[in-house]
Amino acid sequence: FGFDILSKENHLVRDAELEIIIPPVTYRCTSCGYEEEITGDRPEGCARCDDSLLIPEGGDDLILQQVEME
Repeated sequence: FGFDILSKENHLVRDAELEIIIPPVTYRCTSCGYEEEITGDRPEGCARCDDSLLIPEGGDDLILQQVEME
């Protein structure tokens, strides 16, 4: 992201911290419709029918949760 470089060059954000939290992704099976929320890597197959064609839904959001400045 270049965050480290930019934060070192600007005295206003020199002590800033960047914390990235990856939200869970819901995968929907195209064969049986089963949906499963996953927080890690993409599953190899559907937990119900073992089909490998899974569609990710969501998980690409970006939320700025907090900014503090003194």
